[in-house]
Amino acid sequence: MKMSDIKIGMSMNTIKEMTRDTENIFLSPLPSFMATEYKSVRNIDTKEEIFILFQNDIAIDITKNANKAIDWKQSRKTLDFILDN
Repeated sequence: MKMSDIKIGMSMNTIKEMTRDTENIFLSPLPSFMATEYKSVRNIDTKEEIFILFQNDIAIDITKNANKAIDWKQSRKTLDFILDN
C-alpha cells in the first residue's frame, strides 16, 4: 500500500483494512487538544503524513497540509489550559 492509494470517497473501514495489511502505515486520531476532526495516516518509514477528514465514515478531504487540518492557535490555548490546571 502507498499513501496515494487513499482517495476521497473511501470509507473509514476500507482505509483501516488497508493500513492493517501494512507494517509501516498507521491510521490514528490526533490528540484531542489539537481541536480537529481530521485523522492522521502516517508512514513511519518515510515520515510522510496525510490528514483525512471523515463525514459519516466517508473521507471527504485529504491534505498533507497540517495547517489546514489543525487549528494551531486553539491547540495552544487548549494545551496551555490543560497544563495550567
